[in-house]
Amino acid sequence: MAMRTNGAVDAEMFQLPAVLDGEHYAAAPAFHVIASLSERTHTWDWMSFEGRRLACAVRSCAWRFGFLAPFWARLAIIAETITGAPAGNGVVPQQIRLPRAGAGDETPLLKLSAQLRARIRSSPVPARLRPSVLTALLVIVGMGSLGAAAQAGAPAPAASQVQITAQYPNTIFSIECHGNHRIPCQTIQARMGTKPGSVYDPVQINRDFNSVWNLGAFDNVTFSIQRTPKGIILDVTVTEKPLVRDIKYEGLKSITDSDILDRYQARGVHLERDAPYDPTTVKHAVVAIKELLAEHGRQFASVTPVLNVLPPSSVNLIFKIDEGPQVKVGKIAFKGNKVLSHGTLLGSMKELHPIGIPHSLIFEHLFSRTYDAAKLSADMESIREAYQDRGYFEALVEDPTIKLRTTHGHKLLFFGASEGRRVDLTIPVVEGNKYRVGKISFINNRFITNDATLMNLLGLKPGDVMDVSKLRKGLKNLTKAYGQYGYINFVANPEPAPDEKSHSVNIVMDMQEGKPFYVRHIEFSGNTTTRDRVIRRELLLDEGSRFNSVAWQNSILRLNQLGYFDAIKPEDATITQDTSGPVGEVDVNLHVKEKGKNSISLNGGVSGIAGSFLGLGYSTNNFLGLGETLGVTTDYGSLQRNVTFSFTEPYVKDRPLQLGFSAYINDFHYDQAREASILSGQNLSNYFAALGASNLLNYAQNSHGFTFSASYPKPRSFTRYGIAYRWDNSTVVPFTPAASLLFNSVAFNGISGPNSLNGIVTSEVIPSFTINTVDNPTWPTHGKNIFLSLGVSGLGGNVKILEPQLQLEYFHPAGWHNVLAMRFLGNFVTGYGGVEPPNFDRFFTGGEDTVRGFDILAVTPIALIPTETAVTLQDPFNPGQPLTKNVPNPTPGNPNGTIPETFTVKIPTYQFATPGGDTMAIGNLEYRIPITQGQIPVSVAFFTDAGVDMITQHQQLQVSSQVLNTLQTSFGRPFSRAIPIAKGTNSQIRMSAGVELEVTLPIIHAPVRLYYAVNPGRVDTLIRPPQLFTKADFERGIPGAFLNDADVQRSIAFTMGQLMNRPGTPFREAPHVLRFTIGRTF
Repeated sequence: MAMRTNGAVDAEMFQLPAVLDGEHYAAAPAFHVIASLSERTHTWDWMSFEGRRLACAVRSCAWRFGFLAPFWARLAIIAETITGAPAGNGVVPQQIRLPRAGAGDETPLLKLSAQLRARIRSSPVPARLRPSVLTALLVIVGMGSLGAAAQAGAPAPAASQVQITAQYPNTIFSIECHGNHRIPCQTIQARMGTKPGSVYDPVQINRDFNSVWNLGAFDNVTFSIQRTPKGIILDVTVTEKPLVRDIKYEGLKSITDSDILDRYQARGVHLERDAPYDPTTVKHAVVAIKELLAEHGRQFASVTPVLNVLPPSSVNLIFKIDEGPQVKVGKIAFKGNKVLSHGTLLGSMKELHPIGIPHSLIFEHLFSRTYDAAKLSADMESIREAYQDRGYFEALVEDPTIKLRTTHGHKLLFFGASEGRRVDLTIPVVEGNKYRVGKISFINNRFITNDATLMNLLGLKPGDVMDVSKLRKGLKNLTKAYGQYGYINFVANPEPAPDEKSHSVNIVMDMQEGKPFYVRHIEFSGNTTTRDRVIRRELLLDEGSRFNSVAWQNSILRLNQLGYFDAIKPEDATITQDTSGPVGEVDVNLHVKEKGKNSISLNGGVSGIAGSFLGLGYSTNNFLGLGETLGVTTDYGSLQRNVTFSFTEPYVKDRPLQLGFSAYINDFHYDQAREASILSGQNLSNYFAALGASNLLNYAQNSHGFTFSASYPKPRSFTRYGIAYRWDNSTVVPFTPAASLLFNSVAFNGISGPNSLNGIVTSEVIPSFTINTVDNPTWPTHGKNIFLSLGVSGLGGNVKILEPQLQLEYFHPAGWHNVLAMRFLGNFVTGYGGVEPPNFDRFFTGGEDTVRGFDILAVTPIALIPTETAVTLQDPFNPGQPLTKNVPNPTPGNPNGTIPETFTVKIPTYQFATPGGDTMAIGNLEYRIPITQGQIPVSVAFFTDAGVDMITQHQQLQVSSQVLNTLQTSFGRPFSRAIPIAKGTNSQIRMSAGVELEVTLPIIHAPVRLYYAVNPGRVDTLIRPPQLFTKADFERGIPGAFLNDADVQRSIAFTMGQLMNRPGTPFREAPHVLRFTIGRTF
């Protein structure tokens, strides 16, 4: 170890920690730095520390400025000598003889230092400050001598002036680590450029020291060397920082640990468990916590970090938090406002104004907000903008008067009153005069030289009220217009000049256009599966073309519509500019993050239309990374079974021609009786349960078919033209009298007879038109979707119908990440050529994809279909008993014998049926609030649904000629072909409102939702069909011998009265519903 034996200064012999090479004295330092840094410097001896620091400082300067090495070497020696602090430890000292006085400039400096030291000792300077004062004086003197030497051109000392005795090799033999426990020595050595076998280089040692220190894992690092016959042993001695084993927050009430971690991430505070303890990081954490508490109204919160040491080298970190009273905004008053009312100014404050129902009399200020000084500054700017948006261009909002007061809550039962704080604000305003737009001029506009065009984009003209909000909007319009032509650095700087005499503002628009930019390269990253060409074909920019900012935004929108990637944002693109040429060039690198392209869906449950069911599906929206969509789904249930296969090729031979194909097999059993038993007790079968078993519409429909589609986009737009062809073969098998009557008695397809329900073939062509600017198919936040189609059947098959459809969707951001979503869906179907649409082509609404509060496909008009039924005459004297008459029945043993006989007659009546509507209109309104947006998004949606399903083409819902002839033959009188509709079931608007919880699971890629809905618009009535029978219909079934019998006539009148006066059939839709389902309404 290099140690002095006494404190005396030897002018001839000094212990220097390295060998000096006389030939390179001016180019390299003649010593080795022993660097030792520690945050716990308060434990060091002050003189030793000052000397060490000065020595290290001057030597560092010597390394950086080799030509100054003589001066800095001398100054370092003097500093060590005066302060009595060696430069370092662990170095074998080398004897270096320096010249005596007169041979150089060292002796005057040494003499000067001795004189200064003596005078400082005799001065009133405190002992602990003497080393600092002495070193400062020496630096000043040394700098002066250096300047003089430089002016005189003093040469560097010759090699003969230093005598060096080298005893050992000057190469590194080994590197040894000491004091490390968690950090392996290999890690430390890997950070160093010095390796065993390399030549000893003090400059490289300094770099190694900095590299090891920058690991951030050590409190102290010391480098030292030992010279041995084998070479130099480099010792690296470290003191590791303790590990933070646990972090706790005690005393939190208004915020959570998760809130603190989110704030750490936002502020870049890297405080984590099992990380080295860093006091600076802890200080930053305290600031972040206080900032977060202040935003929640805890302005007087205190945060104290406490360390619990865990031997041998760990700590527990506890933040003891005293939130203090919550500070809320109290009274807000404005001073000096005459033009704008108190309510208008309060409404312009977005951050601190009370929460309530706007523009209400007593509910406008229900809840006070927490006070935050930063938010107050933002609100003051909002107040000023409220004036400037109304022409008061020079309005001022002065510093508010803030009054803090203590409040006490009211004691309620067992709960005591709590103390709180309120901040009353008085905000003075100086409104000034109302200004109008004066002269508008444009300067430096070389690309767009027409001022009228620029004026239209700006949106302001002379004489208008000086509305700053219009000016801001106009600046965006100008930036957008220039951006379309490649001027991506365009900036429009308005220079307003108010004229107080005319109360006008002259505006000079400085158009800093810059240069146009062209696209040089477009590259992609993150697409491990999706091919580059799949992404590139969606872009509206081409390499070599002029950059268009609007086209680039639309390109990102088109990529988001694919659904292949997580939401792509503008900041995901790195645009590098090259301005070296006459025109600018940009390189675009777009980073994407692929979604899971494969999804497996498993669902099941109970549905009003499908009964109990289990569904399994597989789909991929990016098959083989080429953008194809492949899907297979199957549903197996008690009422419905189907299998569907589909495939879509979005680009055929890299052309924007999309082709799709699907094939399906369906076996649909609509059994309302079984449905009523399955859904017993869940109020989903109230629609038809009271109609009677014979009135239930139970039938089976077996169908199979395919669909082929093609579409082509309008170039560089979101418009697409499409055409599809559908072929379907269906057979209907009725199970109940109501179903038989519905399908066999109503002329749905113009085919009568027993084979009218077999082989119903639909051959349909569907042209379509689409405009879709919705940003994301799964979680849309903005955009619109317009879809219009017209289905034409009759090009083959035996079904001739026209079916136009219109669907409108609109999504709009509604603050934070909330979304306002709206949809309108309209359908109409009609037959032509004397053919009516079949039942399964008519409309049934209700359920989770239309009007959520009603059962699936249960909203439909109720038709009254004429038929015949048997009625037994009732005994008027014994209600409930049939009329009995004795009829002669002679036998050989009793020629006068009789038997009792009742009278059963057939009469015409109406049967209930649900034919479906020909016109449907659905409206949906949702307010979607995302709760989490991670791997499993969770959201809440408040919704209102309304819809109508009705029959407008009554002439296409008529009794078939065959059934009509049967009725006329049976009763000997004509009947109408028109089928009446039960009152209150045709044009009644159904409405439901409620709330739903949505959770999207990664494997399903569709919301799993639970919703509750109430139905303020529902049908709750008694169906009383008109009487179709007459007295003559009863008498036609009475034997002639009893036609004039008084008892029989009396019974006919009594029975007819019973039928006419019977109560109506109740038809009551559920008032509310709670349902679990998979999917989204729209």
